Order: sequence, then C-alpha cells, then structure tokens
Amino acid sequence: MRPRKVRPGQLDIRALIEAQGDEWIGPGEINVLGGRFAAEPTAIQAFLGLWSGVEFAFALWNHTDALVLERVAGPHRAAACPGLLERARLFGGDDPGGERLPANGGDLEIRRTGGELRWRFIGPPDPPGLDGRALSAYGCQDFWAHHPETRLRVQRDCLLLWGQATDAGETFADPRVGKAQLVYPVAAGPGQRTELTCLTLSSAGSAAFNWWLGVAIHD
Repeated sequence: MRPRKVRPGQLDIRALIEAQGDEWIGPGEINVLGGRFAAEPTAIQAFLGLWSGVEFAFALWNHTDALVLERVAGPHRAAACPGLLERARLFGGDDPGGERLPANGGDLEIRRTGGELRWRFIGPPDPPGLDGRALSAYGCQDFWAHHPETRLRVQRDCLLLWGQATDAGETFADPRVGKAQLVYPVAAGPGQRTELTCLTLSSAGSAAFNWWLGVAIHD
C-alpha cells in the first residue's frame, strides 16, 4: 500500500479511524435483551421482582407525580405504586473504568407505552442474581439472536447533570430550571456538579445503546 500524502492542515480521516483501535464486542461478551408485556400492576411488580438479586447501584423512578433518583443499597426495592409508574431505570454496579465492561449489575430501562410496558436490559452475559429463563414470560428477545453478525464499539462518556450543589449535601439548584427539585444521591460540596457516566455502544458510526454506569461528583 502506498503511503498516504496529507497536506498541512488537512484532516487525516484514515488515521483518526485507525487511532480508535479494533476493540469490538459481540455475542457472548455482553447481554442485550428486551421485550414488552401488559402494564398491569401485578405484572410490573412480578417483573421487577425478577431483578431483585441483581446488584444495581442506582434507581430512577418516574411516576406520574414524581421523579426520584436514589441509591440502591443491596437488592433494589420494587417501585411504589406500580400503576402510576411511567418509566424506571435501574443501573450501575462495579465500574472497572475505561471502556472495560462491568462484571455485574447492568442497565435495565422500562417505559410505559399505552397499555404496555417495554423494557430493555444491557449487562454482563450472565449477571449474578438473574434467572434469564423467567424473562420469557415478559416477551424477552435476545438482540444477538436477530443480529449475530453485528459488532459494537464501546466508548466511555460523561454527561453533566443539571445544577450545582447549594451546600454540603444532596440538594442542587440551577436557574434554568428554577422550580425543579434537583436531588442527587451523592454527597457534594458547595458549587460542585454531578455527572452520569455511561458506555455508548455504537454500530456503523451511530449510537445503538447506552449502558448507564453511575452518578458521581464531576471532577
């Protein structure tokens, strides 16, 4: 192959692509599951109960009248008032840092769409505490079963959350959303901000999935 000639000031696209490396993941390296089921309160409670043994670190509950982000100590508690639940996200676990994949925990997202509840889970291949066979009752589909040739690139991202700490504690404020009650489950000093860390899994140059890892103080 002849060497490439790059003029001064010209962007070397091929070099940028090569600098990204060849770290791709596929079947057997990460779990990507999803499904849907009738949004009946008893079914919601039973579904959440299947995940009680998974070591999630945080839970985001979105009911019709409240939005709560909390730290989960041990097995998570089932959502209060499941009939009013619009969305939820259970995420986190041990974060090994970088683009490496956590060995436990994961990211479970559920949302109500009409009379159904749709769910999606991203996590380790065999997350401790989860009986994958029981998920078949909730319309479980395996992403890799339908896309066995797909490979996903992993990139670590950081998203700043709204607000700065008003004092030493978990209360934050932001003039752009003055009426919002910003409470994050981290201990911050005055003026500090918080961040959400995640792994972005992309295919063909577009983001396919996001695996939320945790909430922490922004350095």
